[in-house]
This record gives sequence, C-alpha cells and structure tokens, in this order.
Amino acid sequence: QYPVQMRFNELLSGARQDVVCKLFGENLDTLTAYAGQIGNVIKSVDGATDLYIESVTGLPQIVINYHREAIAMYQLNIADVNQVLRSAFAGEVAGTMYENERRYDLVVRMKESSRQDISDIQQLLINTPGGLQVPLAQLADIRIKDGPNQIQREDARRRIIAAFNVRGRDVQSVVQELESKLNRQVKLPAGYSIKYGGQFENLSKAKERLFIAVPAALFLILMMLYFAFGSMKYGILIFTAIPLSAIGGIFALIIRGMPFSISAGIGFIALFGVAVLNGIVLITEFNRLKAEGITDIKEIIMEGTKLRLRPVLMTASVASLGFLPMALSQGSGAEVQRPLATVVIGGLITATILTLIVLPVLYAWLEKPGRRNDKKGGIGTAGMPVICLFILLLPFKMSAKQTDNPGNSINYSNLVRTNRPSMKLSPDTGELRLSLIQMLEIAGKNNLNLGASRKNLEYSRQLENSSFDPPKTVLGGEYGHTNSTFNDTRLFVSQNIGLPVIYKRQKSLFRAETGLQEQSVSVSINDLVKQVKVNFSEMTVLLEREKLLKELDSIYKDFARAAEIRLKAGETNSLETTTALSMVEQLILQAEELEEDLGIYQAQIKTLLNTTEDILPAYDQLKLPAVLIEDSVNVTANPLIGYLEKQIQVTGAQTAIERNRLVPDFTLGYNNLSIQGFQSKDGVNQEFYGAGHRFSFYQMSVGVPLFAKSAKSRIRAMQSKEEAMKLQLAAGSLQLKNQLTAVMHDQEKLLKRLNFYETRGLKHAELIMKNAMLTFRNGDIGYVEWTVLMNNAVNLRIGYLDAVKAFNNTVIEIHYLTGR
Repeated sequence: QYPVQMRFNELLSGARQDVVCKLFGENLDTLTAYAGQIGNVIKSVDGATDLYIESVTGLPQIVINYHREAIAMYQLNIADVNQVLRSAFAGEVAGTMYENERRYDLVVRMKESSRQDISDIQQLLINTPGGLQVPLAQLADIRIKDGPNQIQREDARRRIIAAFNVRGRDVQSVVQELESKLNRQVKLPAGYSIKYGGQFENLSKAKERLFIAVPAALFLILMMLYFAFGSMKYGILIFTAIPLSAIGGIFALIIRGMPFSISAGIGFIALFGVAVLNGIVLITEFNRLKAEGITDIKEIIMEGTKLRLRPVLMTASVASLGFLPMALSQGSGAEVQRPLATVVIGGLITATILTLIVLPVLYAWLEKPGRRNDKKGGIGTAGMPVICLFILLLPFKMSAKQTDNPGNSINYSNLVRTNRPSMKLSPDTGELRLSLIQMLEIAGKNNLNLGASRKNLEYSRQLENSSFDPPKTVLGGEYGHTNSTFNDTRLFVSQNIGLPVIYKRQKSLFRAETGLQEQSVSVSINDLVKQVKVNFSEMTVLLEREKLLKELDSIYKDFARAAEIRLKAGETNSLETTTALSMVEQLILQAEELEEDLGIYQAQIKTLLNTTEDILPAYDQLKLPAVLIEDSVNVTANPLIGYLEKQIQVTGAQTAIERNRLVPDFTLGYNNLSIQGFQSKDGVNQEFYGAGHRFSFYQMSVGVPLFAKSAKSRIRAMQSKEEAMKLQLAAGSLQLKNQLTAVMHDQEKLLKRLNFYETRGLKHAELIMKNAMLTFRNGDIGYVEWTVLMNNAVNLRIGYLDAVKAFNNTVIEIHYLTGR
C-alpha cells in the first residue's frame, strides 16, 4: 500500500515488508514446503498482514532425456544429437565470409516458424550413419517441466523468504509470538535455520544503539545542568526530575498494555528534556529570589512556586496536548506513534506533580543553614542518592550462561529431586511433579487429538437426528388461459415421500457411524495411554541414571585426587592421572547427554498433556507390576478389534442404504383450480361458473426403479466390501493375538533377567564398588585393577536399569494389546 516506503525498506533492510523470515537450507523443494508451513503460522499471528512468500519455482523449461539404448541402436552418440539440436534452434557456425579485412561467421539455424512449439523439437529429424532420418522423439523423452526461476543466496547459503507487514501491534511482540509458534509447530530438519530480518533487524540494532544513547543523553543532561548552574548540587537537584518523570512513563505503558519499544525509548529521551526544563524554570526562580535578598527558605519556595506555577503547568500541558493525537492514533504508523506519545504524556503528568512537590522539598533540605554545599563543584552528601539512582538507570545485560565447573567436576545441584507421588514443585528447579495417574487424567482432558476425536463423536451423534429427511414440499400456482378465453387459476401442492423402511435404514447407518466414532475415541485413548506410559517410564529410568551418575561423580573425584597425590609422591606415573581425568570427563559427557534426553521426553509429555509446564515423574516403584498370562490371553478388549467390528456394521448399513434405490417412492398431491365458463350439470341447462367456483382433485404417483442394474451392482460391491472387512477383522485379531503371545514370552525372559539383578547382581555391584575403593586406598591393587572392577560394577547397575526399561516397555505393550 505504500510503495515508496516499501522501496526504502528494501534499500535499508533488503525487504519491502516490515518483518522477513529468512529460511536457509539446501533443497529448493524442502525450502518451498517449509516456507508454506511458516506462511500458515504467520496467518495465525494477530497483527501480521500482507503475507508474501517468495516464489522460487514456476519457470517452464524444455527438458530432454535421451534414451541411450535407442541412440545406440541407430549407431548415434549424444554429441551428434546435441549438435543437430543446437544447430536447429540455437544456431551453428557453418562457414566464414570475408569482406576486405572483416570476417563474419555464417550461422545456420531453422527459420522462426519452425521453432515455435515443443512439437518442432519432437519432429526434428536426426541423420543416422545408415542414411535414415529419425525424429528426435524416438531418441529422447521431451517434456515441459517447471524449473527454478530464481535461487537466492545469502552468506553463500540458499534461502527463501516469507515476509509480512505489521499493523496494530509493535514489531517485537509480533516476532516473539511468531518465534514461539514456529518453535512449537514447525520442526526444521538438520541444516535448516530461520533468521529474522526487515524492520525487526533494524529494531534489534536500534536497541543496541539505545543502550548507548540513553545513558549518553542522561550524562549530557547532567553535564549541561552543571555548566548552566556552575554547581553540581543544583545540577543533581534538577536531575531528580528524570526518575520522577520515568515513573509516569512506565505506568502509562503498563496501563495501556504496551511493551517497551524503540519509539518508547525515544519518548523517554524527549520526556527527560521537558522534565528537566520544568526543574530549571523552578530552581532558577528560587535562586533569583535568593539573590534579591530573601533569606527565608519557606518564603522563597512559596513565592517562587507561585510565580512559576503557570509556566510549569503550561509547558507540561502544551506538550501533553500536542502528543494527544498521536496517543489516540489508530491509523497507519500508530504502532510507532502511540508508545512515544504515551510515555511523554504519562511522564509529564507525574513529573509536573512531583516536581512541584518533591523539588521544593529537596531544595529546602539542601539550603538548610549549616548544610555543606558544593561551591567548588563537589557533589556533596545530598547528591549521593541521586547519583546512585542514575547508576541504577543504566542498562545492563545479564548473562545466564553457566560456566564450566573447575576441576572437571559435575554440577548436580539442579538435579536433586524427590520421589514423592503427590503433586508438588521441586524447590530447586520449579518443575512440576506428577504421578502416572495424574498425567493420564490431564492427558485425557487436554490432549488435542483426543479432543478432536470427541468432537467427531459429537458430530456423529447430532447426525442421528437427521435420519428422517424427506424432500422439500412443492408449492405452486398457474394463471392464464387454460380452458377458455377467461383467465383461470390453479393452486397445487405435492410431496415426495419414501417408505418408512428407508428412513429406518438411514437411522441405522447414522447409529453405526456413531458407534464407529465411539470406538475411534477408544482407540485414541488407548494410543494416548501407551504414549504417556512410555514417556513416564523413560523419564523414571533417566532419573535413576542421574542418581547413579551423581554417586559415580563422588567416587571418580576421590580416585582423581588419590591419583594426583600418588603422582606427587612418585608412587605412580602420569598414566594413572590421565585415566582418572578421562573417566571424569566421560561422566560429564554422559550427564550432559542425559539432560538432553530428559528434555526430549519432557517436550513429548508437554505435547501429550497440552501444557507449557516442565513436568517430571513422581514415582515410588521403578518397575511396573508384571501381567499374569491367564489375564491376557484374550485380545477382544483391544479397541482396534471393536473398531473393525464397527466398520463391518457401517458397511452393512451402507449396503442397506443402497437397497433403498430398489424401493419405490411415492408422490402425493392436491390441486385446486377454477374453470370459468358455461357448464351443464344435467347436459341440458347451462350455468355460468365464475372464478369463485373452485374445482379440486388429489393425485398420487409411484416411482418404480425399472433400471436397477446399477443399484444391484453397487449392492453386490458393498457385500464384497463387507466380506473383505470380515477377513480383515479375522486377520487383525490373529495378528494381535500372536503379538500378545510374543510379548508375553518377552516378559518372562525379562523377569528372569530382573530376578538375577535384584537377587544377586545389584548386591555384587555394591560389594565390588565398596571393596575396590577400600583395597585401592590400602594399596593392595593398582588403578588398572580398580578401573576393571569399577567398570564391572557400573555395568551391572546400568544393566539393571536397561532391564527395567525393557520390562516396563513390555508391560506397557501388553496393556496396549489387551486394551487396559
């Protein structure tokens, strides 16, 4: 809508729109697909308008794919065919012509009328060594395909842009909302990334400049005040108007629900100037009265405030009224004007009120007899609070980046968690603790896919009330010469209606579809329960691994310190310390990988529960209870079996609906008309009948399906489909039963493995670790033997966790197959 502005945007930021999402990657098709997804997300962001997605394809190209077998059959080669093609359409040098000292190449090609269509290429004749002429269409596949019309690169990487303008909101909040939605809804493959440009890029750079401009402006204002009054005391006194005005600006932004932006920052700078001006007017008047010989501070303040009240109020009101149209603006550019004007108006209101109250109080406090002044330009005691406030106003960037721990030790301070099953917030990380039952309850209420299935069920239930659906009643009338020269009228009404069995079959179909949707909801619930249980089990095993790593961290650090002491004493070489260091570093790497895996499962739980909270499992038992064989031999409770059975019922109901085509339907009607003219009741006497004499009759017609071949064919087809679905049900039942049998064998195998670890393996691991450390400290074994023993103990404990993980997954699969 603003072409000149767009051109300036393009020159400054490389794009015509306000915000540009630059998607970098390698494959053009992948870039185009993900650009479309980004465009759909942009449409859902409030304030994003004028969406533009860069087109990188659509240029038609003629593509020739040679058939090498055909070319070889005619004893040709690719180079000869290319030369003929190039000569016919691009032109080939056939000779040279000289004119005096000038030389001209003679280029031969086909005339323009023979180079207009793809058929000209297909019919191009190729001479073979045998003397034949073969059309190019027999030697190659010639097609018109859409190819890339442009390939844009930035920093040597291919990219595509999705750009849009912003109206009614500030650019920063729109980009933040878009970024959060893209992180949740668009998962980019490896090697692909998004970068934001346009006005948002200018905004980011302007913010960085603002961190310099605001402190510089404040410092320059303080210096100018010092030069104006020749005293730091009065300069700092007037400088207090800046925080007083900032209070109003901040509250005005909060009241109007506006975030801090660049225009708001510019407004603060303008506000500081006006607020300081009011302070200068007031303090100058106080000093003038003091110079005239008035010594009473109270009299100076009252007289000076009385004389300068109108100038101070006029300065603030004129500026506020001047910015009022900008604050109420709703048109284009309002998102820039409103924050600036809001800051200035709100700040001037508080600055004016507080300047007339706080500034005289501070002046009276500074001018008290015996108060140390700063005639030599010193700050004095009075200025220290204001200087501290000025320092606090300076912008600082806080870094939350965690530094590496010295000594290669692992920081487990944020990994301490409780195992209580009740809902609570971990005091160290603020993460929500939920039991498995609580997770399943929340997922059953909040899961989006399950909610969609329930809405489909409501849709099917509503359709049940629409089974009786006869056609519309026909009402009509006629007027004209129907029987004589008089104008007669006819009114009629008719209704087409089927037999009751038709509507009964329709109601049966709708009920069958409702039952199918109910089973679909059950299938969704069964799948959701399995996913929640799997993620819960995975996270519990990861938390137990964390406990193991924490324990090993303490042991390995003790080993590293002992190795260092032995090295200093000359009892060993550097190989032992290197081994200790490598073990600690491996432990650090395992802890980092474990945290990433835990974050992955937390993200999956967020999706399943449709929540934004970081959730951790609350559990008492690590291992799930085993499932008895006699309780799980039947898979008929699996919702998939019920779903297939309902599909058979729906198909049967659809077959019955097809039979409706063979059932006759009826049409009932009523007619009322006038027949003007002379009529005879007895065949002798004539009597005139006018328009008021009405004649009526009833009609009934029957629709008989004489041509029923197509309907019978559809019925047989539906019957075949029903038989096929019965076979599919039998196959599905057999497959689920065999899967259940296999999983039950896996459970028995894993129970034996767990029995080994719980009865002997874990006890062996504890004994090995305890004795290994004791004998190593006593010097009975070296670090090589200690390392072997520790690895053996650690492998036993990790093996137990792996066995628990596999066993839990097996139990969850049994629950899934049996529909628990």
